[in-house]
Amino acid sequence: PRALPIYGGPTPQASTRAPIPAATEQATSSPTSQPLPTGTKLNSLLLNKGSFPAGFSVVAANTRNTADSTSPDSPSPMPASQWCNRLTGTSWIAVGGIDSASWAQREYTNSAKTETIGEEIDTFTGTDEVTVMAGLWKAFGHCKSFSQAYSGMQARTTAVRSKLPGVGSQAIKLVETSPNFLGGTTLVAIRVGNAIVTTLYSSEHSDLG
Repeated sequence: PRALPIYGGPTPQASTRAPIPAATEQATSSPTSQPLPTGTKLNSLLLNKGSFPAGFSVVAANTRNTADSTSPDSPSPMPASQWCNRLTGTSWIAVGGIDSASWAQREYTNSAKTETIGEEIDTFTGTDEVTVMAGLWKAFGHCKSFSQAYSGMQARTTAVRSKLPGVGSQAIKLVETSPNFLGGTTLVAIRVGNAIVTTLYSSEHSDLG
């Protein structure tokens, strides 16, 4: 057995997502009049290698951003049947149903390949960030029990969602475990104004949230 598998999914801009109802879980946000930060700026806000324990290194294939440009948010439909599989890997914000205006992501793994940490920041226009958070919360509830295919087997996975009060403007968490794997995976989404930070931590050793 091993930890929950990590799939280096496509970037949010390249993914297919489903429309999600407007937010009802938390207070709404107001449109910003300030220019959105570019991918280059967001990239500078991500944690760097010095922030992690010794032995962690960058996964180049999952380290990218939108450089010096921004673009309007756009719907990106993803069927509910695809949500749970997407929540087992990076770029999982795609289940929120809207492509962001700018983004940056970075992924790290330890030398033994037993721990993976993924981090991403997306910014949105209008109140799309509130809609995305509602979509993520809905997907977390939808995927409380699902099977994922891995190495020729079906691994039954249990996922428990919760809210994180007092963190940013709004924060939610999902903890995934399976009797087929060691350890587990935790996903956290934190909204701060019109930005959403999404993180993933998967470990074979122990990760129960």
